Amino acid sequence: MGSSSLKEFASSLKKAAASCKFPSAYYDMALTDGFILGVLDYIRSVLIRDKPFNPATALECAENVLLSKLSLDARPQSSADLSVNQVQRKGQQRTSQKKGPKNQPSSTPPGSGDQRCQSCSKIDHQRHNCHHLETTCNHCSKKGHIEAVCRAKQKPSSPPSQRSGQKNQRVTCVRVNNVESVAPPFSILTKMEGVPVEMEFDCGAGCSIIPRSIWKKIKKPPLRPTSTRCFTYTGAEIPIDGEASITVVIDERAARVPVLVTANTAPIMGRSWFASFDIDLRKSLIHLKKMDNAVNAVATKPSAPTTLPAASLTAPRLEKKKGTTEASLAALLNDYPEVFVEGLGYCTKLKASLQLKDDAKPVFIKARPLPFALKPAVETEFNRLEEMQVVSPVDYSEWAAPIVVAPKPGGKIRVCADFSTDLNKQLDLHQHPLPRTQDLLASLGNNAYFMKIDFSDAYLQIELDDEAK
Repeated sequence: MGSSSLKEFASSLKKAAASCKFPSAYYDMALTDGFILGVLDYIRSVLIRDKPFNPATALECAENVLLSKLSLDARPQSSADLSVNQVQRKGQQRTSQKKGPKNQPSSTPPGSGDQRCQSCSKIDHQRHNCHHLETTCNHCSKKGHIEAVCRAKQKPSSPPSQRSGQKNQRVTCVRVNNVESVAPPFSILTKMEGVPVEMEFDCGAGCSIIPRSIWKKIKKPPLRPTSTRCFTYTGAEIPIDGEASITVVIDERAARVPVLVTANTAPIMGRSWFASFDIDLRKSLIHLKKMDNAVNAVATKPSAPTTLPAASLTAPRLEKKKGTTEASLAALLNDYPEVFVEGLGYCTKLKASLQLKDDAKPVFIKARPLPFALKPAVETEFNRLEEMQVVSPVDYSEWAAPIVVAPKPGGKIRVCADFSTDLNKQLDLHQHPLPRTQDLLASLGNNAYFMKIDFSDAYLQIELDDEAK
């Protein structure tokens, strides 16, 4: 195949691709792959190594390889050249070869022997014919050679077994194959939605994962689609059912955190939870140094998993000082972490019940038009309420009331239902006198300390019973 044949092949390939209707984003990639597959083996090997990014670059690279091969074939070779080639090839296979007499005269003129190219280390061409003369080295950033033959990277005192890349492979082999010397994984005790779950503590995992079986035990929190993709150490992708937001308690610390649900994997606590529980591995090193006895026990019994105390991975708890406000606050935060967790609270003492009058009839009021400027904020608020399981979409209903959008400080809004349209008129209300402001102030006359407890979304924390829903 000559240079003209390469151009003819590229032209015919381009004509054939016109009828394939490749997407524009993949057109160059398809032509390049087809060109690489259609050339000769020795040209293909160079193209696969250099990875040309478009058909023109692939054609230019193939022509350079072809010219180098033709110039090498045209150079006359003597018997001495053949013997040198044979010795060099055997040297690459690490075979022993007896050397001839040192004083044996050579019929090869100096410089005419077959030497390796100083730009790419190949023996099938000379340096002035190498297509890497304009290549920039990834190590020293100089032009004229590739990283594999960079003199700045080579160390004369290092034996061949210490070349770049081989060290990492040996370390990988030790980590993967030498199973007996690998310590067992650490586990950490958690509570997910009140259910005790033992998770593997993995600082190398970017996200936290639970299997579908545990997701069912914690009452199937709603799943939402996620763009996160998880891969194993070997590169295999782990199928993800979805992402859920759950309440997790670790060492009396509670937080609302995201978790990925898979079909069948071990529960893993990854780095996505570290910030929520103030986990700092750098501070934990001091604690781990004090666990020498425990670490030695792990080394002698690798089959038994080690439970890592959650306190060793969390920030120091608030120090209690008697007689101070800080001590009382610390006691409340440490003793009742579930009360102060972010998210919607839940009233566990009762459920709200609606008592309709005997002659009550369902009323359906259509939705009122919303200003276009408020539509994105209202949609965001409804998504938040649905995620917290406050509301749920329905296809059919006999009752309906329009909404009222009330602005809040900070640019947020509150969505309220206007039940004054007809529902309130059909309810039997609890008649109870409301206290006057004067009565409330009089009851506080002998007190010295005052505080206001503001519940987030307090109205939504009381759930309706099934009949009222």
